[in-house]
Amino acid sequence: MDIVSRPSTGRRQDVFVIGVDKALWHTWDDGAAWHEWQSLGGTLTSAPAAVWTDTRLDVYARGTDNAMWHIYWDDVKGAWSEWELMGGELISGPVVAAKPIPGPQGPQGLAGPQGPAGTPADASAVNSLRDSLQKLKDGLKTAALSE
Repeated sequence: MDIVSRPSTGRRQDVFVIGVDKALWHTWDDGAAWHEWQSLGGTLTSAPAAVWTDTRLDVYARGTDNAMWHIYWDDVKGAWSEWELMGGELISGPVVAAKPIPGPQGPQGLAGPQGPAGTPADASAVNSLRDSLQKLKDGLKTAALSE
């Protein structure tokens, strides 16, 4: 199972995985606590690629038809969109990049070693995400061994 995650704006972290049902699953940490996993549906055959841009969290993945599919979180509306067919004939999962957008909250875009858009990385957020991902991997291994 591939896991895609990146620190997003502020202290929020988003994690996406493809579940055993081939659907996209999502959880997030708002700085106070991790939220329950939620299924975003779809039937996917690649790891998702995700990026925050301004007030949207866009997620892309390859579907069973080998085309690219897209879903997004609209931060203003507080809701996920429906899945949108973007087409193409993919032989791999997508990779996504975003140009930082200057705004009232500062530039937002790609996360790298220095954090979002070149700002210093928050070590506690990175360590929290690393610990959470390790727990998830350990849980998946335990579940696989018990089947």
